[in-house]
Amino acid sequence: MLKVLESQRLYLRKFTLADAEKDKPAFHSSLNLLIERGCIMKKLLATALGLILLLGVAGCSRTESQNREIDWDFYNTRADALVSAMGDGDFEAAFAMFDEAMQQALPVNEMHDVWDMVTAQAGEFMSVYDIRNMFYEGHYFCFTTSRHENSGVTLRIVLAEDGLVAGLFVDGYPEL
Repeated sequence: MLKVLESQRLYLRKFTLADAEKDKPAFHSSLNLLIERGCIMKKLLATALGLILLLGVAGCSRTESQNREIDWDFYNTRADALVSAMGDGDFEAAFAMFDEAMQQALPVNEMHDVWDMVTAQAGEFMSVYDIRNMFYEGHYFCFTTSRHENSGVTLRIVLAEDGLVAGLFVDGYPEL
């Protein structure tokens, strides 16, 4: 449908192939203009996608270089010790690894209750299976998966630079 303005009244009329045949030169020039615009748009889109890809690669390489500078052994040892302490029922040792805010947020008795809920679903703790790392906004994330009798348990352990636990979350129960 085309909108046509006639003596300040707007009405719609159906555009047909017969109309295109009558006004072939105008029709073809409009068609060529659309094709040219489409080519320009494709070029702009390709340029934008290339730029996004380039920035993404640059961002990834920066993250990888940051990860190489971090002593992940220190943070992984802390995460392993935390999970092993909870798995062994030594909640006092696990509590001592918390920063002040975490000690207030998750007292020893509540940590015991949370771990009981985890083991009720996954079974008794057996060992730490895997630790994956990520650095984000000044915190060191150790995604620690432990092996239990019935399934795995992935804990997101957030550590401050000094190695104290600043956050602890259950992220899921993967099959191992």
